[in-house]
Amino acid sequence: MSNKRFPGLVSGPVQERDRSRNPLWKIRRFVFGGFLLGLLGVIALLAYNFNFVDLPDDISESLQEENVICASDVTENCTVDNAMAAGATVDEDRELIEPEDFDEVPQIFIDALLSAEDKTFYTHSGVEASSLVRAAGRSAMALAGRGGVVQGGSTITQQYVKKAYIDEKNTSTWKRKTMDPVLALKLEQRLADEIPECSSGDKKRCVKNEILRRYLNTVYFGRNGSNLAYGLKVASKTYFGKENMQELTLEEAAYLVVTLRAPESASLGTDGSFIGDPKQLRFRIDATLGLMLKEGYITEADIAKAQADMDANASPDKYDGVGLPTFVEARTTDTKTKGSDFGSRYFVDATNQELAELAESGDVRQGGLKVYTTLDLAKQEQAHKTVTNYVKADNPQMPNAALVSVDSNGLVRAMVGGTNYQERQFNYARDGYTQVGSLNKTFGLAVALEQGLSMNSLLVAPSEMVFPKANGGEDWVVGGGISDFPDEQQPKYGNLREATERSWNTAYAQLIQLEQVGPPRVAAKIEEFGIRAVPESQQVPSLILGVNGATPMEMASAYSTFEREGVKVDPVIIEKIENSRGEVICWYPSNGKCESKSAERPQRKATQIIDAEIARQINGALVDVVKSGTGKNANQIPHAAGKTGTTQDYQAAWFAGFSCDLTTTVMMGYEGELRMSDAVNQAKGNDVLPMRELFGDNASSKGNITSGLPAKMWGDYMKAIDKPACNGINVSTNYTGNVLGQELVTNLDVCGAVPVPQPQPDPNQPGNPNQQLPVDPTQPGNGQQQPGQPQQKLEDLVLPDGRVISADQLRFLSEEQIEQLKNGGQLRNGLRNGQVQNVSFSGSLAFQEQVAQQPAQPCLVYEGNGRWVSSNSAANPAGPATSMPETTVPETTMPETTMSETTLPETTQKVPTTRDQPPTTLQSSTTEEGVEPTVDESSTTKKEEEPGRPTSPRKPNGN
Repeated sequence: MSNKRFPGLVSGPVQERDRSRNPLWKIRRFVFGGFLLGLLGVIALLAYNFNFVDLPDDISESLQEENVICASDVTENCTVDNAMAAGATVDEDRELIEPEDFDEVPQIFIDALLSAEDKTFYTHSGVEASSLVRAAGRSAMALAGRGGVVQGGSTITQQYVKKAYIDEKNTSTWKRKTMDPVLALKLEQRLADEIPECSSGDKKRCVKNEILRRYLNTVYFGRNGSNLAYGLKVASKTYFGKENMQELTLEEAAYLVVTLRAPESASLGTDGSFIGDPKQLRFRIDATLGLMLKEGYITEADIAKAQADMDANASPDKYDGVGLPTFVEARTTDTKTKGSDFGSRYFVDATNQELAELAESGDVRQGGLKVYTTLDLAKQEQAHKTVTNYVKADNPQMPNAALVSVDSNGLVRAMVGGTNYQERQFNYARDGYTQVGSLNKTFGLAVALEQGLSMNSLLVAPSEMVFPKANGGEDWVVGGGISDFPDEQQPKYGNLREATERSWNTAYAQLIQLEQVGPPRVAAKIEEFGIRAVPESQQVPSLILGVNGATPMEMASAYSTFEREGVKVDPVIIEKIENSRGEVICWYPSNGKCESKSAERPQRKATQIIDAEIARQINGALVDVVKSGTGKNANQIPHAAGKTGTTQDYQAAWFAGFSCDLTTTVMMGYEGELRMSDAVNQAKGNDVLPMRELFGDNASSKGNITSGLPAKMWGDYMKAIDKPACNGINVSTNYTGNVLGQELVTNLDVCGAVPVPQPQPDPNQPGNPNQQLPVDPTQPGNGQQQPGQPQQKLEDLVLPDGRVISADQLRFLSEEQIEQLKNGGQLRNGLRNGQVQNVSFSGSLAFQEQVAQQPAQPCLVYEGNGRWVSSNSAANPAGPATSMPETTVPETTMPETTMSETTLPETTQKVPTTRDQPPTTLQSSTTEEGVEPTVDESSTTKKEEEPGRPTSPRKPNGN
């Protein structure tokens, strides 16, 4: 191979590359040939369309019609007469720019639009030559199989014909992209023939003005709250309150042009904040001003004034401190919405948001739509009545509240987004991300069972545990365990079903730290259930206790998956959409996409995300929560299951549950510093009425609102509404898999043999032979000698399984218990310093015995990963008698589910905005219901209320 020198400054020898070694070089002719054939194909298709495709009927008039929104009682022929709501913005129809009014369009807006969208609009003939060549090249590559999509140009004329002349539902993408340049040319030709000479004498300009007028009447400018802005006239009034378009300022005109590219991300949410990133929005406004300067429409002085006016509006409390135009508050006057007196306006807003997202994605074009929603007005009315029965709309010191009901087909049947729409339009049901508390335990349980652990696995559940270095390098203090007895230092234990029923935090804190469970798997499972991705910063052990956020709508859908025995169906608020001609164009839309566009009703898309048997086992635990656990306030109907949740520092309280084919979530809570606990509010200096003054007997004696109130609201609502006949919830007790910690049940000598303290005489009666042992004298066989009776003589007892119980130990058992032991029965829990503690028989939490407290150190020490060892090595020379071994799960332990293992994606925390708003509190601390908090901002403790049981006042707080 020859050496060559490059000319110029490079004088060294350079070796030629051997291109024959490049595989792409070898097929260069085929690639070029494919590209050329594709290009010729596109040209031929354009020529065919130009000669044989006529300009169809203009459907832009239907785009200017108002939409009608019907509740679920209307299944066909939705009209203004039977609609729940009508109108593009619900409270007003569209306003059009008539031909004679075109001069009212401000020139400053036209200049901004043409600078950003179509610089040669007034000179081209419908298609801009360079963009057409570029589009043809990309289309040719796509047709040649080189990737990409068939693309057209982007002139204003082409954008208009795509809206007004092409039926997107019945036209393939590649055909549509090759049709719009042809139709754009033909439209301008037709208008040139139809439009008479105009006053300016420039017929081409008159044609262009007519196209621009039609475009500005049909284009979507986004929304302010629930008020949709279709057309320039409505947009100027919706965003800036200007009845006269000519009053638009330079920065306002630039903003409206920016909304055309991404209407939803540039829109204002129902709470007045931007849905997208305000910083990006300001960048795009400035870029538009720069384009106007480049085209000579404005001067640098004009830009400086516009930017100064925007910067004057900058505030740390609004739009992240970014300077933007001055917006008016969204209008809330409502005279058309059926059911607005019981909160249906929140649902209508959510429907309009869904329609806006569909318009932005291109799945559905707005105008003249017949929208059939899932809302059951009877259920909606009862839901609103239930919520406002407790959370009064006219009391500003009340917390926010939301309720969502989802049926077994994923259809949202009721949605209470707040208690006073006129005061606040923010929809807490759909958009209110709040920490979820102990609702996460159910997802952690699903992971544990999938990983092969048995529901019979046992976990020690003391009232408090400290996990060294588990909270970002700090010690993690967790409160909330078995609180049946005053002395809570002695570790006690129960199986996973009982830990769920009673919501024992210390048990679940151990569960998530097992190697086969872990925060990443739990985070992935939460996302798999349809809840927003958990940020990496929250993938910590306290995730199991609910430091992440979810909306009530997401949580209702997630728990309905358990009701469907592990089958996930996305929640929807719209069943179907018809166009102005009554043709079905969309089924079950969600997040801006139609689930189907078929003419016939499709089956809902569903995914089995956990094994049905696992779901049935979890359902059994959730039934117990309602029957005898933390959710007893919801036990007002047969066949009920659910889970309670109280969040960090009593900020919010939840109940999510289901009965046969209806799942309902109730959430109530405060924003900012206010809390649903008198003690926390007092410590923070929060000015709010005492909880008992706000909620009466529904507040605990400690002045807290826990998940017991949402559970009661849930029960009230589910009891009042009409529900289909139901035979019960499918549950299972076929507990397979690895049983963790089973030695805790069988090994009574867990702490070794320690001498039993001798009884002391009554000091008031010297010499009295009656033994005054520190036990309950009302219970027989507790080691208490009855007056006038001789000392009972006992011998060591050898059990059928070979264990030996000493006579001293038997003194603390009743005769009935001794007989059961002789017959092979087992005692739950072990000894403390040689004495039987908290005695009951396997399978029950109704402890039958209690001995008096004695100062003693815990006899078990937690070593991590489920391991507990005896702290009394001297009395236990054989080594630890009780441990939860690290478990290796065989592949055959559990049947495989239909979903592959979820890989947790990397997540990025977004800027807090309406639907993307993260939970208000993001600390990795934990809470648990029903325990009076000590006011300690650094505490990471959480405790769940067990109704009717004494609780410790030593640590905070909710479920």
